[in-house]
Amino acid sequence: MRFCTARIVQLLIYSILFTTPLLAYGPILPAVYSVKTVTSIENSNGLKTAIFDTEAGRIRFNLPDDMIAGDSLTGTVYTEPAGKNEKERGKNLEKLNAHVLDVAGQNSAVSNRIFKFELPITGSGVKFMVGLKDRKGNRVSSIDVPLSL
Repeated sequence: MRFCTARIVQLLIYSILFTTPLLAYGPILPAVYSVKTVTSIENSNGLKTAIFDTEAGRIRFNLPDDMIAGDSLTGTVYTEPAGKNEKERGKNLEKLNAHVLDVAGQNSAVSNRIFKFELPITGSGVKFMVGLKDRKGNRVSSIDVPLSL
């Protein structure tokens, strides 16, 4: 009985703490995070590809699969706009090109198509972060990319 009472009190406190701000102030996360972005990594033909699926389409960032810390690398960026017709695809291409890739703290516009960067020697030495930012600089998504060991 003592455990049940303690658990009920705990649940009551959690519900007050986490629902009251939502009722009073609305959603806590900024609107940019409501955008659907699915991120994944593919490995094939000597490449690692970070894939960002957004509502406007897909951004593919190709990297060599034999990366190690300290490497100077070049990655290529491809966009695949969503849309039922040329007008929709054109509008979505503009949205995709407005994004910025963040690789280990180094930024480049998706519209540049080629991204030259250096992998830092510091850090875990087994992975690095690839992020996607919107045109306002807000992080939309990120994924850890494993390095070769």
